[in-house]
Amino acid sequence: MAETYTTRTLREIVRIVASRFLGMLIILAVIVGGVTAASFMAPKWYRSEVQLEGSPTQSANPLESRPTGASLASEQSLFVQTQSAIIKSNPVLATALMCLEKGITLEADPEFKLPFDMKKINAYISENPKEVRKLYGRVSVETPGGPDATFTKTFKIRVDWPENSGFGDAAANARELAAVQSKELAHNIMAAYLARFTELEETRATAAHAYLSAAPIKTAKKRLAEANHAQAEYAKKLGADLAFVASINGEQGLDSGPAAQVQILEKGINLADAELARLQALKKAIAGELAKSDAADIAVPDEVIKDNSAMTVLQQSLPGIKLKLNALEPKYKDSYEPLKVCKAELAAGYDDIRAELAKQEDRTTTTIAMLEAAKAEATTKLTELQKRLEILGGQATAYSQLQEEVREARKNYNDEYDRVLEAQRAMGSASSPRLISVLSDATLPDSADPRRPIVWLNILIAIIAGFVLAFIYAFISDHFDHTIKSVDDAERYLGTPVLASVPKISGRIIGKNR
Repeated sequence: MAETYTTRTLREIVRIVASRFLGMLIILAVIVGGVTAASFMAPKWYRSEVQLEGSPTQSANPLESRPTGASLASEQSLFVQTQSAIIKSNPVLATALMCLEKGITLEADPEFKLPFDMKKINAYISENPKEVRKLYGRVSVETPGGPDATFTKTFKIRVDWPENSGFGDAAANARELAAVQSKELAHNIMAAYLARFTELEETRATAAHAYLSAAPIKTAKKRLAEANHAQAEYAKKLGADLAFVASINGEQGLDSGPAAQVQILEKGINLADAELARLQALKKAIAGELAKSDAADIAVPDEVIKDNSAMTVLQQSLPGIKLKLNALEPKYKDSYEPLKVCKAELAAGYDDIRAELAKQEDRTTTTIAMLEAAKAEATTKLTELQKRLEILGGQATAYSQLQEEVREARKNYNDEYDRVLEAQRAMGSASSPRLISVLSDATLPDSADPRRPIVWLNILIAIIAGFVLAFIYAFISDHFDHTIKSVDDAERYLGTPVLASVPKISGRIIGKNR
């Protein structure tokens, strides 16, 4: 029945396992048998090891020192990585394979001699690329010395080599041959590595000697001195303008100088233009009002009233006189003395406004003249500064070029200095070379004890996997089984209690009871 297994009782679980025990047993037997057969039939792998030791020499270069923060462990790691790259290089692997095909060791090969015949090696690689790639994956370099190794560095060359499949005596012979071949390969790789290491050291020392003889660092140092001198002379020539040139090149954030002064003058000229336009418009408006023949018709511009306090007082006195005049005119004749005085006061007020407006026109004219003079002076100064900026711009470009030349010369000198240090290290190694010694030659694996496959481990894993799959099979098949098999199923799914049940009794038991 489809059921959630978390509600299963122990009796039901036992029933499920018992009812499908045969299927579970078959699954377990198939998995274990298949893995066992595959393990016994799989090709056997054998490992041969060569242990080497590299004795570092004292540096002959007094300028050479360990970088800040560098540890002996990191130096050892770098050393092993370098040796691993040489060991797993194409010349070493191809040479070992060629010796294996001939069935001889590298030392016994009459054709071998330094330097490596790269033409012959490349031809072999092009003809056997798969074999070289396979060997690359089967060779490893490890260091058993660990981080505690100080004055010596030990490392191992490991070669894993499979047997060619066979049966009976052929299989035994194939295993013995694979064990011997793994030893021969490890030995030939070791011998080819030592020869390649010696060749590379000699090549490096020769190149270092040639480099030091040429001494290009002297040229680089001279070029740097010349670039620094040219920059210093040009800076001296600039004098006080050096700061402005530096600010143009973005070296300093100066808030003053020709460029900043130009901005200030341009802003002042723009403000002056705006103010002149306003004053000229005001002067024109004042002139228009003064041109009127009747003073009573003069309308004082708002800007004059706003800025001229005297005009404001005069304007404020007129309404009172007009009210008094309006009160007298309907009642009295023009000969009436108070009326005559009132009219005279009103006319005098208009005349005062005209006079004050004329004074305002004179003041505006004077202000316009002063602004125009200041604008002309600022324009002249702006023109001079712009010309100076053009000159300084050219000087800034020239100064920037000199700075770039100094940077390039300094970089070139630093690069050459690093090369000199490396060359001196190489020369030091040549005078006191690093010694790679063989601590133990290639080991011969036991043909009866291959490294892979590990049969007992594979069988153990197969048994565990078989039990897991068998139980999965049992519970999944029960999940999709919709038949009633027990009293518990009947009560659960029929919804009625079971009063009694008749167990299944075999015929043999009945016969005995009779």
